[in-house]
Amino acid sequence: MSLALRPKWSVEFAMSSRDAAACLAAQLTDGALHFRRARVPGGGDDRGPRDRDHFQLSVPPGAQRVWTPWLDIDVAPCDLGTHVFARFGPHPSVWTGFAFAYLTLAVGFVVALVVAGAGTLVRGGGQPWALALAAILAALAGGLWGVAQLGQRLGRDQMQAIRAEFERALAACRAAA
Repeated sequence: MSLALRPKWSVEFAMSSRDAAACLAAQLTDGALHFRRARVPGGGDDRGPRDRDHFQLSVPPGAQRVWTPWLDIDVAPCDLGTHVFARFGPHPSVWTGFAFAYLTLAVGFVVALVVAGAGTLVRGGGQPWALALAAILAALAGGLWGVAQLGQRLGRDQMQAIRAEFERALAACRAAA
């Protein structure tokens, strides 16, 4: 299995999305993993008929670590019946932390380069510290990427267990269709 930022895949069923969501929920609830229904991220405050077609699957809470993967599953109607989209990622708070850290490092890197560039345009205004700061921020971003890769390697067994359980549920729902 190759490492990707957030591995994802999708499948289609020849059954209604309501039936597919009910079948997947029934199959995943009976498994050994932690399953919960959730609202679609960014779904707003309004409640609607599709509120219960987003699932999350992870290892049981006692086995969860910072690097534990979560599988987000969306069930939606499509032309042929149902489209099921699944994406692995870390816990949402960990994902937000990494995204914020990358954003902060990127903004700092750009500001440091602008200061260094402006210093070269002004006579006697060289800013060697700004180039050093840009190099440090680039190294920190590389280190953060390395930490993310380490977390993916540490969570590989859990990811494979989650994927196997999800594939088992998909196979049972295909057989039911």
